[in-house]
Amino acid sequence: MNARCSVIAAANPIYGDYARDQPVGKNIGMPDSLLSRFDLLFVILDEKDPENDRKIAERVIANHRYQAPHQINDMASVFNYTNEDVVVERDFNQDQRLL
Repeated sequence: MNARCSVIAAANPIYGDYARDQPVGKNIGMPDSLLSRFDLLFVILDEKDPENDRKIAERVIANHRYQAPHQINDMASVFNYTNEDVVVERDFNQDQRLL
């Protein structure tokens, strides 16, 4: 039966660690008969690097730190950037204002 649809799926490896010596189906616990229905498979691995992970976590926390509305006067102060040595996402233009 022909259907016009797209499926985007994500899966974590069973037991939390991807075994590079095992096929994709075995890593995510999906039978080959089901896995073969996907046209494209992308394996994205998170390389374990405690220092880089710490910097990313600090940046995320800094981005979501609460500031009272009366303290907000421009976009830069909304996100309270403190880790300028690591750029995880593009910085906002200083001229942009909150809507």
